[in-house]
Amino acid sequence: LALDAAEALDLLTPGSPTALRSATHDARWILVSDDGHEAEWLSWHLQARGVSGAVFVVGGHRGLRRAGINGRISQAELDIFSVH
Repeated sequence: LALDAAEALDLLTPGSPTALRSATHDARWILVSDDGHEAEWLSWHLQARGVSGAVFVVGGHRGLRRAGINGRISQAELDIFSVH
């Protein structure tokens, strides 16, 4: 999911008025932000709210790119997103 960081905490916190249906205490979230700092903050706050499966990517998207981990998205995967 791509979420606005300003809304992510409420969307991923179980029981919040705007929580996603998949936002449960046993949900597993891998959070990635541009440099990793925002994702780290969100991860810590989600864990404090009981979501123990919230983790972040150290270094964020920039770190992934520096390491050459860019990946490719197939047309079938893009089609899945366009359906939603």
